[in-house]
Amino acid sequence: MVDTDAAALRAERIRGHGIDILIDLGGNGDRGWAATCAWRAAPVQVKWVGAQSHTSGIAAMDWFVTDRWESPPGAEAQHTEKLLRMPDGYCCYSPPPYAPDVAPLPALANGFVTFGCFNNLAKITPDVIATWARILSRVADSRLLLKAHQFADPEITAAVRARLAALGIDPAQVELRGASPHRVLLEQYADVDIALDPFPYTGGLTTCEALWMGVPVVTRPGDYFATRHSTSHLCNVGLHDWVASDIDAYVELAASRAADITGLAALRAALRPRMAASPLCDGPRFGRHLAAALRGVWRQWCEENNDA
Repeated sequence: MVDTDAAALRAERIRGHGIDILIDLGGNGDRGWAATCAWRAAPVQVKWVGAQSHTSGIAAMDWFVTDRWESPPGAEAQHTEKLLRMPDGYCCYSPPPYAPDVAPLPALANGFVTFGCFNNLAKITPDVIATWARILSRVADSRLLLKAHQFADPEITAAVRARLAALGIDPAQVELRGASPHRVLLEQYADVDIALDPFPYTGGLTTCEALWMGVPVVTRPGDYFATRHSTSHLCNVGLHDWVASDIDAYVELAASRAADITGLAALRAALRPRMAASPLCDGPRFGRHLAAALRGVWRQWCEENNDA
């Protein structure tokens, strides 16, 4: 339950600091301060990353940071906030300095294609598993590597294997791995040829990490913010052709890419420098755009309130 008295007190304290623009990074997630924002803690309030799955639903939240891929024309009707679209992506990615080098395409040595997903198992719905089963059935001798902390639980592991087996997938085609230190997690992308994005809640950081490790991502965007994270990241790297229009197209895209081993190897070798040179990894560029956007919303607030 929300402690409204505590939220009101926090808002009062924030107002006492004379903040002009408050940027909320917690949203409606655990330990978020959405209730504090509801008490109008600053003249202008902006929702940015952090439990930013969709609109905050808070009348006192003025703006929602997004981009043209996350929020295409018409998305305004889905938000209580005004949309603050960045020129590139709604965020940027800073790769960790300890990230290992990109490994060669594993299919070259294995003789088969390995699809993978390192997203939280909570995103892997029955529809997602059924779609992945279709892909494995289409691509001869292919494998599926899933990695999530939940696979430390034998019952969860058995349940996922059973669901895939019920869809006709040979258990030998599936590998489930549990949690590991972050560097080790990144290293394990050396075993993945193509990443499969979950839906409707797509990967965000996970997609960026896969791309940095040379692994392209097949995604299928939906019709609201959290369903389009990977689309934004892929388009900012110039990989528009890895975005599928629907589930059937998602299956076809994964299968066709798996058939082009030469193309996969070339993309893998070029993907990190391509990503490093893209807006997705250009922090100073993003910072300039965000600063300009925030100055713009502040000027707008000043103009509206001076007129009043």
